[in-house]
Amino acid sequence: EDRLLKDERARVQSDFNEADFERLENEIKRLDTDNFTKNKSLADLRKRQSRAIEKIQALQSRINKLREKQNDHQRLHLKLEALDRERKDLESTISNLQAEAAQFQQTIAPIRQKIETEQNARRENNARLSKIETMMTESRQRVLRDLDTLKEKILSLRKWGSSAAREERQRLFTKQKEMEQKIE
Repeated sequence: EDRLLKDERARVQSDFNEADFERLENEIKRLDTDNFTKNKSLADLRKRQSRAIEKIQALQSRINKLREKQNDHQRLHLKLEALDRERKDLESTISNLQAEAAQFQQTIAPIRQKIETEQNARRENNARLSKIETMMTESRQRVLRDLDTLKEKILSLRKWGSSAAREERQRLFTKQKEMEQKIE
């Protein structure tokens, strides 16, 4: 290969003079150097491009995550708004129910008062009835005692045969019937 280059060089030298040859060699070296520099620059550019692509991808990933967070935030914001509306509706419902309860209390207050009055009257009536029953029981016992006494008197008067005794017996017998009716 070196020999071929030398032969080629010799042929070219014969066509060109030495100065032209040096100028061409220098031009080739300069072009080789430029080519090497450009290749190196291209490699550097490719590395920088690769790093830039990685950075872009990382940024895109962060952007996507931020978008997801933003979407989550928006969804949460919408949920919060819905919950706030629901809370306001519930507060309104509670307020309405409280107003209805107050109105109901006003409506039933007279009824409650009437019930209490009737219960008090019933208690008083029950107390009176209890007293009346006690009095009736005592009265019945007195009447029964009086009746027993009358029966004894009637029996003792039967033993007497006089007309005065018969009249007294009749009067006592009538009184006995009246007492029995009272007992009933």
